[in-house]
Order: sequence, then C-alpha cells, then structure tokens
Amino acid sequence: MPAQENPTVAIAKCDDYIDKHVEQALEKVLSHLGGIGKFVKKGDRVLLKVNLLIGKAPEEAVTTHPAVVKAVLKQVIKAGGKPSVGDSPSASSFHSFEAVASAAGIKQVCDELKVPLVELTEPEETHNPNGIVSKSFMVSSRLKDFDVVINMPKLKTHSLTVFTGAVKNLYGCVSGRHKAVYHVSAQDGHRFTEMLLDLYPLVRPGLNIMDGIIGMEGDGPAAGEPKKVGVIIAGDNAIAVDAVATTVVSLYDHVPLFRIAKDRKLAGASLSGITILGEKIEDVQIHDLIRPEPAGYFLIPKQLRTAVRKAIADRPVLEPSLCIGCESCANICPKKAITMVSKRPKFDYNLCIRCYCCQEVCPQKAIILKGSPLSFLRKKKQK
Repeated sequence: MPAQENPTVAIAKCDDYIDKHVEQALEKVLSHLGGIGKFVKKGDRVLLKVNLLIGKAPEEAVTTHPAVVKAVLKQVIKAGGKPSVGDSPSASSFHSFEAVASAAGIKQVCDELKVPLVELTEPEETHNPNGIVSKSFMVSSRLKDFDVVINMPKLKTHSLTVFTGAVKNLYGCVSGRHKAVYHVSAQDGHRFTEMLLDLYPLVRPGLNIMDGIIGMEGDGPAAGEPKKVGVIIAGDNAIAVDAVATTVVSLYDHVPLFRIAKDRKLAGASLSGITILGEKIEDVQIHDLIRPEPAGYFLIPKQLRTAVRKAIADRPVLEPSLCIGCESCANICPKKAITMVSKRPKFDYNLCIRCYCCQEVCPQKAIILKGSPLSFLRKKKQK
C-alpha cells in the first residue's frame, strides 16, 4: 500500500472499558474516517493484528484490551468482513500462543464471536531493497491469507524506543524468535527505530486503531505501570497515529521515530501534515506520564553509539524474590548473555546489548533496570 500523503487521524474520549462506551468511542473515530466500510468490504478476510506481547491480564495494560478487540470485531462483521485475530508473541514465553491470548482475555472474545485466533508463524523472507538497517525480514507468510490488516496497538512507553504504538506493533508480524535476532544489528533505540521503518513498507496496515484508554508509563512495554489516558485513536497511517498519540501524552519530542521518519520524508511524521478530527489534542492531552530514561543516543556519532550506550545505559538486574525460573529471559536473549544458574538468570554484561528483551518477556516483572556505574551521565527520569 502506498504511503498516505495526507493522513487523517481521529480521536475519541473513552474513560473505561465498558463495552457500550468502547463501542460508542470506536463508532466516533470510524465515522470521522469515513466508516468501517471505507476499509473493509463484504467478503474481505481481515486480520486484527493485536498486541499480545506476553500472557498478562487486561488490567495490567500490557496487551490490547479485549473490549476494544471485541468492538472492532463487531464492526468488521457488520461490514461483511471475515475477521481473525493474530500476533506472534515473544518466542520465549513459557505459555503457548493460545494461553497468552487467554490470559489477555482475547481468546474469550474470539470464542464468543466465533472468530479464529491466528499465530503469525511460518516465516518467509521478505525484502525491502531500500532498507537502511535491514533489507530483509522473516515476516509471517500467513499475512498473505488476508485482504486487510487492522493494526491494533496499545499505547505504551518503551525502554528502548521511548514509545511503542502503531509502528512498533507491526514488529509482531515478524515470526517468533526472529524478532530477537534483529536486535543484534539494531542495538540502540535510534537504530532499532530505523529498522522498524525498514519493516514498515512490508506490512503496512489499511487501518490503525490504538487502545489508549489505559496506557502504560515508566519502563514499558511490559514492566511499566498502567496509566489512564482516556482515548481511542485511529487513522489510515501508522506513523501519524503515533505522532498524535505521543502528542496526547506529551512524548512527541522525545521519540526518535519522528526525527527518522522526517529524514526519510515519510508522511505522518509531523503534526502539521496530519488532519486531526474528533477531539482536539489540547482537550485530551496529559502532561504527567512518566517516560523511560531519555534516549538521546541519536546525538552521538553512529560509530560510537554501541560503546557509549553499554557504558551508560541501564542494566537488566534480577529481583530474586519475584523470579519463578521460567527461563523466558534466557531463551529470548539474542546475544546469549543470560545463563540459568540454580534456576535463576545470570547476566554477562559484556555480552549484553541492552535491548531489554529479557525485561519485556518476564511474566513476573522480576527483571528491573538499574543504572550502570556511569549512569549519572544521563538525565534523571522526568514526569
């Protein structure tokens, strides 16, 4: 799908996950965009690409909330589409795909509406000759089974990229363990974001609907804390949806995605190029969301970033009282910097690239981030 030159993003207020309220808010944003019929035609096979990072309950704000998934499914069915719900959760999770979806409340919604759950497996090498960090990705071939992809991210902070939303959610189209492998060639937030934008043209969705009712702040995408934002945001361009969302939570200037997208002349990176409908940003904006440590590494010359980042970035550290010895962290680590000793992870910080995959997949929040000996060189966390 070609880039939207004049992307449109709609915002609706929604204070809770009561089905009726979610359905009303969704109806508002979709009506501003031309209705669900603009994106889904009768007979279309539609994939709702949700965020199913790990098996967490909906109230922990790690995954797309089932109430939002249910509301979108109803819209797709109403339009005559044939929906499925899918993702490729982190490969090291000790739960099965079905168990992850069940913990998140999404399997129950699919069962209720008789909608298939689809794990995005069967990787196939897909090429982007214009990629800067990566020119090929192992993307799930199951995407070919669908006529339309509806991208359904959760509004969250991210310890590596500062923010994870619509663009980052598409990384779940990369199958299983391959996701961790790409961290080796993209070890800092700037380079990882470059890589996400290399992937973007290969999996671009027709519609993006963000669950921003209860988001996440702090050390997201899994170890942060729930934060009420009170919005559903939707649009025809993933970068534009993220630009609006980060402005709503006062993060826009801290997120490398938009500087890089502007450099690549991609539509949606600047608010001035986006048509915003529905609620005005100033009427829903919050200013107290706690963000991860500032990711100012884009200011450092590229050839020095890895060394500087390893010296001053937070290190993953175990909180032993919370660890259950599931080995998720060791299994996901792309550099094999984690070994299990007496059923507890041991970190080799010389190998560790500070990608924080281990923290992302820990089901118990047993891996926390602590400052390195040189962490005083960074700014402290701000609200």
